Amino acid sequence: MLTLKKIINSGLFLLGLFFVGVLLRSYLKEFYWENMSIRPIWLVAALLVNLSYVGLYACLWKQLAEASELRLPSLLVYGISFYALALKYLPVRVAGVGYRLWAFQHYGGWPLAQTAAVLYAETALVLFSGCSVLLLSSPWVSWLTLGLGVAPLALCAGAMVGLWLLPITLAWLTRSHPRWQWLRRAAAVARGSLSPAPLLRYTGAWVVLGTSLWLTLGALGEIVTADNWIVCLWAYALAGLAGMLAIFAPAGLGVREGVLALALGTVFSPGTAALAALAARILILFSEAFWAVLGHWLLQKAKTQTKSSTP
Repeated sequence: MLTLKKIINSGLFLLGLFFVGVLLRSYLKEFYWENMSIRPIWLVAALLVNLSYVGLYACLWKQLAEASELRLPSLLVYGISFYALALKYLPVRVAGVGYRLWAFQHYGGWPLAQTAAVLYAETALVLFSGCSVLLLSSPWVSWLTLGLGVAPLALCAGAMVGLWLLPITLAWLTRSHPRWQWLRRAAAVARGSLSPAPLLRYTGAWVVLGTSLWLTLGALGEIVTADNWIVCLWAYALAGLAGMLAIFAPAGLGVREGVLALALGTVFSPGTAALAALAARILILFSEAFWAVLGHWLLQKAKTQTKSSTP
């Protein structure tokens, strides 16, 4: 059903795509295409790292769910997680999340409140670990760019403080509203998930993404160094968080590319930054499509096994 909210979100999304398109187009005009040299080995390496990231993220979700006492056969868990990747590009931003809520309740009988609490914990971990990467890399980027990394440093520090306050706030709300069972579960999951081990694992996922961007720049013929690697971690974390916060853009489409081009443009040439941002999106799209197809196959296989085991 067409609502005012959907119309506004669609308008913002199209407007954002327009501005990002103008930005990337102006940047790409400055790229010296005649000097471009693709390094196939680096390109294959970037693709493999992107593929490994998607698989790693599904494993992290499975571990988080099991830590919250939600268990399901591995085929179904991975099938649902992978298949949800295709749905997050639908105009309705929460389509992928909604599908996971429905699928885990439908196939595994997981309580919606507990599943929603785990999804909240997952979001908190992604945001918190992304802010951690920004916090650790921003001083170095500030040094390289003479101050341009200071703003992300201040923003991510504030975001981290806010995320630490979330479990406390939720616990207070559960005392004020005892009937809100989902809040009680969310508070419990938050206290357990925002601990060193899960944070390190999710921070590692951000590092994998930043490394894939670094390899993508190498595939485009750029000279890659340890300094550039840190810049790539910073740029991808900044762009990824911006894409998550832009709730009107499915999977952060457009917003992430624009922020990534601007962030990389502080160190690389504007043309190279824009091309790397587009290439990064294409590579992750290909990787997610591969895993989504595999997820569909795993779901069909799991359903077949369930039917055959039913008397």
